[in-house]
Amino acid sequence: MQALLWLCALALLPAGLAAPVTPFHEAEQILVPRQPIAPIDDPFYSGDDVLQIQRVGPGVALRSRPVDLAQFGILPISIKAATQVLYSTTDMSGGITANMMTVITPNGRAESETGVPKVLVYQPAQDSAYSGCAPSIQLQSGATGNLLVQAEQLLMNHALTKGYTLVVPDYEGPSSAFTVGSLSGTGVLDAARTALKLPEVVSADKSHLVRMALMGYSGGALASGWAAQQLEKYAPELSGNFVGMVLGGIPVNVKNILLKLNKGAISGLVGTGMAGQYNARPTFKEYLDQHATPAGKDALRRANVSPNRCSEVPLIANKDAQLIVGSRTPSRFPATDWFSLFDVPQDELLAAPPVKEALDQGSLGGLDAVGMTIPAYIYQAMLDEVVVASDVDDYVAAQCKISSTKSITYVRELAAEHISMIITGSPSGFVWLEDRFNGLEAPKGCDTQSRLLTLLEPRVVAELGSFLLSQLTILLGQSSKGFVASLLTNLGNTVT
Repeated sequence: MQALLWLCALALLPAGLAAPVTPFHEAEQILVPRQPIAPIDDPFYSGDDVLQIQRVGPGVALRSRPVDLAQFGILPISIKAATQVLYSTTDMSGGITANMMTVITPNGRAESETGVPKVLVYQPAQDSAYSGCAPSIQLQSGATGNLLVQAEQLLMNHALTKGYTLVVPDYEGPSSAFTVGSLSGTGVLDAARTALKLPEVVSADKSHLVRMALMGYSGGALASGWAAQQLEKYAPELSGNFVGMVLGGIPVNVKNILLKLNKGAISGLVGTGMAGQYNARPTFKEYLDQHATPAGKDALRRANVSPNRCSEVPLIANKDAQLIVGSRTPSRFPATDWFSLFDVPQDELLAAPPVKEALDQGSLGGLDAVGMTIPAYIYQAMLDEVVVASDVDDYVAAQCKISSTKSITYVRELAAEHISMIITGSPSGFVWLEDRFNGLEAPKGCDTQSRLLTLLEPRVVAELGSFLLSQLTILLGQSSKGFVASLLTNLGNTVT
């Protein structure tokens, strides 16, 4: 965790030193940018007016607007353009609804040998059942509340400096259906469909040539994994575009995670997980409303409406886990037994048809599982305190048996836990991804590797240095890239 904070500090320092002196009367406006309007209060997010006029299928752009992005909500980033695109997608009942995604075009866009962009469909971990915590809000200038999404912007910065065009969907959908994997998956696939129809991304006659990839960690891996699972059935026309996916910390089995976290330091995730299912499934909502105690109803309400707290995952915590991501206040649900907030025993609650159906359908690779059809790089911490590591082992083993591609690289890191794994594991994921975007064939077969620390590999060490360079470049601009590279080289020579 300290590594991430040092990377952030190093990235932000040059930008602060380079900033011009600002007159006092303008300083407050610059230091405290206006917060983005929450989706529930912004008519632009509602597609009802367009959908009533047009009869469209999923994966169609409904409207768009430019948007200003900033690192951690305060530092503008150097990119060519960022656009919010409202697009059509499928809801839980099979109808058409509207959802938001952010398309980010880098300076110096990388292209394949056919002259088309390399498109990374990136899913950050939202981990919230509140729409104001969605990526389209939290990437904007002035945004606060979801440090998870904003920290993952560091990885997005790295992708942008590689020249990748980014597509970042609000994959939980307009109802903020956290932990509803199937809905997240279709939201991701429809965002990819829409991106290939945008003229600012690629011309229509070349869309079939675009190489795309999926990437996500934790909650973002849930959405990415479900997109891969549903690809052949839901969006088979995209099969020729996707060249790979990088997933880390995959929440394979939602039920097992809820049971693991209940009563613990981050038991609030159990509540937000319930709230996400509550938002998306009418029968689930009806059952919980019927059996929740007064305290349970209040807890669900607070888990569902959290404008000032977007996640219960500890990014920085004291011994009592009192400092939580996205907030400077104590956890709302410390060591909460969520199953005690209902008037039926835990076993009866879990066996109730609406609850059992939701949990059974929430298991990646569970009911009606199909083998992944695109190459995958998967990494997992063996000391993970959030995800059940053995579930990931079982998922990979099952996929190795039924996958049609038979191309899975699985890295098990022995000394990592949930938060540190994204720091130590993602650089090797980018190395693997770069080869796929460059047209190199993915390794054949299923390769499971157990390592103490992935960062010890030479090519990964180089990638970590490139990652740091990316943060400085994205803040200072492409013109500073040579200077920054020289600075880092001199610093390295001084240290050695």
